[in-house]
Amino acid sequence: MEILDQIDKYWNTLFEDTAAPAQRIFITIASLVIILIIQYIINKSILRRLKPYLKQTWKKNISYSGMVLFFIIILIIWLPHLRGFFTLFGIIGTGILIATKEVIVNFLGWFYIVIRRPFEIGNRIMIKDFAGDVTDIRLLEFSMIEVKKRNEGGQSTGRIIRVPNGLLFTHPMANSSKEFSLYWNEIIVTLTPDSNWKKAHKILEQLSKKNILQILPSDPRLKTAKNKHAIFYQRTEPKIYTEFQNGKIVLTLRHLSQPKQLRDISDAVWKELLDKFSKHKDIKLT
Repeated sequence: MEILDQIDKYWNTLFEDTAAPAQRIFITIASLVIILIIQYIINKSILRRLKPYLKQTWKKNISYSGMVLFFIIILIIWLPHLRGFFTLFGIIGTGILIATKEVIVNFLGWFYIVIRRPFEIGNRIMIKDFAGDVTDIRLLEFSMIEVKKRNEGGQSTGRIIRVPNGLLFTHPMANSSKEFSLYWNEIIVTLTPDSNWKKAHKILEQLSKKNILQILPSDPRLKTAKNKHAIFYQRTEPKIYTEFQNGKIVLTLRHLSQPKQLRDISDAVWKELLDKFSKHKDIKLT
């Protein structure tokens, strides 16, 4: 009990206005040293086990967390001596808050990314009018390599887009690589009304089996989507739908695929499809 009483007495003395500044300076420096040592230990023991593309993100997160913790410690230690400052800050605080609103929102957005983890580096996401593969996550913004729209192939343009973190609070975000890392893609083939659609249907079916990797119901990605997000599909194999629209026969090949493979699959299917159709005069594309 005597030890606890001594600690309590020392703690109360430390945070009195009359406490020696030397004590506060010593504890401030000691806190900084301890935080740096903890960061060093974490970097050496944990980061070495992570994949290369995750190391940079975790290193930044650890650094930012240490900065926030040190800032909180400084406030706790020096708060009694900052009463005059906070009185002045309260007078001009509204103006400062308005001027730095976007910075604060972006900072809170970083906390949201770190805690909630709506996306990670390498994920393909879409937010507002931007779509791309995430390459970096920083305190106020995240970066991604822009990709074209899905109906334009979904391939990279090579441009880097920097998006404010605060945008996550005001706009919906779609992640194509995390919750459900597969796309339902459609390859649409239109034929003239007098075409032999049954023959075309059979050719397209054969090519789908040859060029499209079958996603089985037992696939771990489908199980994760079902258990975590109630996403469930009874059919996962490629399927061809037949319709008659605006005087044309429309065959639609619908299949599951990874987002970054869509262009290659469509390319392979269309190359063989055009070659096969050219050998049959009773099949005409529109």
